[in-house]
Formats: sequence, C-alpha cells, structure tokens
Amino acid sequence: MIIDIHHHLVNETGYVEQLIREMDRLLIEKICVSALGPLFDGLFVKGEHSGEIADNEMLGRIVRQYPDRVIGFGFLRPGKDNAALIERFMEWGFGGIKITAPLSNYDDREYYPLYEKAQTLRLPILFHSGILTMPRPMPEEDISSARMRPIFLETIAQSFPELKIIIAHLGVPWKEEATILARIFKNVFVDLTGSVEGWRNATSTEDFKKLFYWKGSEDKILFGSDVHWSEIEQVIGDHRRIFRGIGFEDEQIHKIFYENASKLLGL
Repeated sequence: MIIDIHHHLVNETGYVEQLIREMDRLLIEKICVSALGPLFDGLFVKGEHSGEIADNEMLGRIVRQYPDRVIGFGFLRPGKDNAALIERFMEWGFGGIKITAPLSNYDDREYYPLYEKAQTLRLPILFHSGILTMPRPMPEEDISSARMRPIFLETIAQSFPELKIIIAHLGVPWKEEATILARIFKNVFVDLTGSVEGWRNATSTEDFKKLFYWKGSEDKILFGSDVHWSEIEQVIGDHRRIFRGIGFEDEQIHKIFYENASKLLGL
C-alpha cells in the first residue's frame, strides 16, 4: 500500500472521482490533498475546467465525502493569512497544512505564531521549497522563490522541534540544503515531487546516491505525486527506479511509500 503525501485538488470536471479510482488501481490507501485557491486556478487541468475555484472550503467538502481516503492539507499563505485560519482547518477535519508564496522569508519572526499553532495542534506543514512555477504571470502577487529556499526552514526546525516539516520538491535547485536539513533535524522530511519530465528524471542515479548517502536516509523521505491523477503511475515508477538505483531494499522502499507518512500523520 501507498500513502501519497503531496497532491492537489484540481478544478477539472470529475477529477476527484477519477483520482479515487486511480488510487484503488494503484493501491494508494490515502492521499494528502491541498487546494491552492485562485492563486493557482487551473493548475494541472487537462480536461474540462469545472468552473469552480479549488479552495480550502471545497477541500473540506471532499474530505467529508472521502474521510478514509483523503487527508486535507489546508492552504495558508504567510503574510496574507494568520493563525486563526489554522483553527478553521481543524473544523474542516484537515490533517496538515500546505504553505507557499510567503511575502517574506519563511523564517520571518512574524510567521512564528503560525508555526507555534501548527506544532500545538500536531499538524505537519508541507512547505513548498525551491523555484515556484505559477499557472500564469502574476506580478501583483509579489512571488519570490528566493524566500522559499530550504535553508530558511533551519531556524523553524530549531525553534519548533516538535513541528513536522516536509520540504517539497527536495528544494530544487537547492537539493543539498534540503537533504542536509533532513539529515540533521529529526523533525525535517523531504519529498521528491516534480513534473514527470522535470528535475527528478534529469538527475542521475549517482547524484541521488550522493544526496542520500547517509545511513537511515530512507527514514526521512516521503512519497508524493504532485501531478495530474493520470500521471501518478509514472511518478511511482520513477521513484522505484531511483530508490533501486540508490541501493535501497524492499523494506526501505516500503518505509518511503508508506511507513514514514503513516507515522508522521499519526495514523
């Protein structure tokens, strides 16, 4: 079985129903889904746009519809939203938080109440890290990938040692920052998400071996898809190829696909 730690609610007609069917086929037990609202309207849409905005409230309805399959990760934008929104996440039955596009660096002290609230409520935070690709140019939104470098999560990991931190996309292009933080801090994890034609398949086996050289590295990696439902099978294959290339055994790979996420989510 598989737990997918990183997926998005796509505002495409019939998307959730197709996703659940694909989860059944691929033996994905649970999937962590975030809904990024109007900021990312149209993200991953391949078919007919549903005409709705995929936001936190819509995600709440999906979680209620599929409580045993979908774990909501509420979307929060530092500098725009405050800790009161995290209370709403609990009301909606969410199990985590997705953060991206901050208005200043992730470790700005102004954001500490967000992290303190998440730690208190035992909600893991999936931080977008690295270059952020927007669906369309939005100069008015003040988007800066430099504010989302993995290194800005170091002070957060130290200040909130019980907060589970997931560094998405291995911080590309700052992959070494991400892996070193995961090695040093017990509360920091990484995923290898990205498009099927992107950085993951452009990275050599030898480079992956250099990144995950340390004993126990398999305990800090989480499987995530972060693609359209129709591409999840290919992403699973990519990950298996990478982990076999690193030299991981079946037991280690099972940790990445299931056990690590199960423990982190408190399942």
